[in-house]
Amino acid sequence: MSAGAAAESEAERSLLRTEELRRRAERLEERAEKFAAGAVGEHLVAQTLRRLESVGYRVIDDIRWPGTTKANIDHVLYGPTGMFVVDAKNWTGTITVKAGVLRQNGYSRVRETDKVSQMTDALQTHLGPSVGSLTPVLCLAGQNDIDAARCGRTLVVGLDRLAPWIFRQREIWPSSHLEGLAAWLPHVLEPASTRGDATIAPDGPQHTPVTEPERRGRHQSD
Repeated sequence: MSAGAAAESEAERSLLRTEELRRRAERLEERAEKFAAGAVGEHLVAQTLRRLESVGYRVIDDIRWPGTTKANIDHVLYGPTGMFVVDAKNWTGTITVKAGVLRQNGYSRVRETDKVSQMTDALQTHLGPSVGSLTPVLCLAGQNDIDAARCGRTLVVGLDRLAPWIFRQREIWPSSHLEGLAAWLPHVLEPASTRGDATIAPDGPQHTPVTEPERRGRHQSD
């Protein structure tokens, strides 16, 4: 072995290891930035949903996706116009909805809209028929001006258009039914920070149809 060969070999190994660690650090930093952006998006959507509390809605944040051990549901909103499963996305870039397909920078995000439908189905099964039909919603926290549009079964909408869209839907529940839900749901919805699934209560709240005088004349609108 020539003079200095061992040191040169060790230097090469050290440089390769340094490069590997640098790439790993970049991946971890990117992952941390995505989680931070996601947290900001969830906070913005939660703030928007809570503006509806003054007109009879209630919000439950960050619950376990039923049937999973780690996945969560960002927000569940329920009120006079029904129950909505809301997933927050704080995406950057160019966001479009065309022909029923959500795209980010030209790339299809069908997997994301399908995922919201799947979590809604899981929650629907978990809660049972007493809550009626749940509506899957993907809210774009960083895109205020996206009008509400259907992508498959999922409603995609920008942050500033979310509350007005929900408020425009037809009323289906009177205040008495909402009070029953408020008493029942904490017992069957598990916070995402705990382990295991909550037990489905044997009897959900009784659904009392809204009478015609109780309706406010709103029309169903997408």
